[in-house]
Amino acid sequence: MQNVEKSAEIQASLSQVALPEFEAIVVHRKVTILDANQAVATMFGYELAELITLTMLDLMQPEARSIVLKNTLTHYQKPYQVVGLKKDGSTFPLEIYHDTIVYHDHNVQVTAFQTIPDDQQVDQVLTLLRQSKQQLEERLRQSTTQLRFLNERLRLELDERAEMETKLRIHARQQAGVAELGQRALLGTSLPMLLSEATALVRQTLEVNNVAFLEFVPDRNLLLLRAGAGWRAGLVGQATLPLNNDTPASRCFLAEEVVIVEGIPFEEQFKAAEFLHEQQVVSGIWLTVRGSSRPAGVLEVCAAKQRPFSEDDRHFLQAVANILAMALDRHHAETQIRESLKQKELLLREIHHRVKNNLQVISSLLELQLEHIPDRATQQVFKDSQHRIRAMALLHQELYNSANLAGVEMPLYIRDLVSYLTRFYNTPQRGIIFEAHIDDVSLEIDRAVPFGLLLNELISNALKHAFPGNRAGTITIELTATEASQLILTVSDDGVGFPAGVDIQQPTSMGLQLVNGLAWQLDATLELDRKDGASFKLAMPQE
Repeated sequence: MQNVEKSAEIQASLSQVALPEFEAIVVHRKVTILDANQAVATMFGYELAELITLTMLDLMQPEARSIVLKNTLTHYQKPYQVVGLKKDGSTFPLEIYHDTIVYHDHNVQVTAFQTIPDDQQVDQVLTLLRQSKQQLEERLRQSTTQLRFLNERLRLELDERAEMETKLRIHARQQAGVAELGQRALLGTSLPMLLSEATALVRQTLEVNNVAFLEFVPDRNLLLLRAGAGWRAGLVGQATLPLNNDTPASRCFLAEEVVIVEGIPFEEQFKAAEFLHEQQVVSGIWLTVRGSSRPAGVLEVCAAKQRPFSEDDRHFLQAVANILAMALDRHHAETQIRESLKQKELLLREIHHRVKNNLQVISSLLELQLEHIPDRATQQVFKDSQHRIRAMALLHQELYNSANLAGVEMPLYIRDLVSYLTRFYNTPQRGIIFEAHIDDVSLEIDRAVPFGLLLNELISNALKHAFPGNRAGTITIELTATEASQLILTVSDDGVGFPAGVDIQQPTSMGLQLVNGLAWQLDATLELDRKDGASFKLAMPQE
């Protein structure tokens, strides 16, 4: 740029850019004028000091201001034509060029002006400016329309996302409810408690007013409000509904189909039950709760306002109905099993009672037979048999009287056996006493019988042989359960001792032969300690 009057500051700043040979230079931030040279003041008819109080737009004809503002803000860097506005109000054509420089340590813009000599071009420039303004306005209108469309589309997308998030939250809540209810059912929650929890869960999850489980009562051919949530006091357990196909619940039960009514007061096909009228129910859904062989009842969900029930709602309610059906089937099966077990227990007790009676009859027959046997040795054989029969009868008597038929409680059995043998052998008059230390042990009947017979033989042997004449003494019975899952039975006496010449492993007497056979049957080991009398020790597995 030659022969152009510039201030020193502008010259220093303009050395950074390569402006075309324009005569007038303005430095500005956005459109606020920061500095200018005298050529600008002369071109627009202002004093140089006046220019510092103006903006770039004040120097432009109104129709050109939008073009200049746009190009300034977008840092447009190509020459273009506008119409300038002088201080006296006259206009003239201009050519403008924008660039960026560093001015007072800040990035600002510089604009160079060059007048267009031909005055006839003013109209052409104005025409171009009007066309540019119209184009800008059209682009602005299109942008506004597009922005409005994008805003509406964004709003719809946000609404759809919010709706989807709401559905996902509801679905997650429903799944969590089904999982919780299923876990409660698997844990064996009682049926009344499970039904109550299920109806409360459905009411809370679907945010409805009333939920009920209507149970089918076969002998009365009606539906009973067995469990519910949201009903007034006195309805649950009392309200009934006849199966007449007039109500949604009866139609659901008889047809085994889902029934949905969104306007019960205006429904002509169905009549609402009386307790629904009381609750002012408007909408409802009914699903069949089907057991393994037949429908067990109806799951009823009601709202006091018009409410649609979605597909997710139906799936959730069907899952709850399936859990209730499973729980009802299990309850009925358990009831049948308990009844069957009760009958079998009664039958088993009767069997034990009859076996005991039959054994007592056999013992009585042996007693009658003893009256006709003069030989003492033969009489003793019959008496030993009586003891053995009585030992077995006592086992069946214990089982008959026991609360648990699975096994015989050894403390009670040993007490009764010792009591019987004490009476039979008249031990108090003989000065013989018993001491017992018995752990709380129970044996199944198939092990209790050989155990009882063996114990009877050991005690009877001590009573017959350990205390001859009028000798007094003590018989000690111990039964201990060890940590090694063994039972240790010890029957000891402080009598005259066991004969030295008798080998208990190869006995000749029937009693000892029976003891060895019973020990083998119990998978037990038998030991004899001859010190200070006689002590038999039997070790056998606990199970």
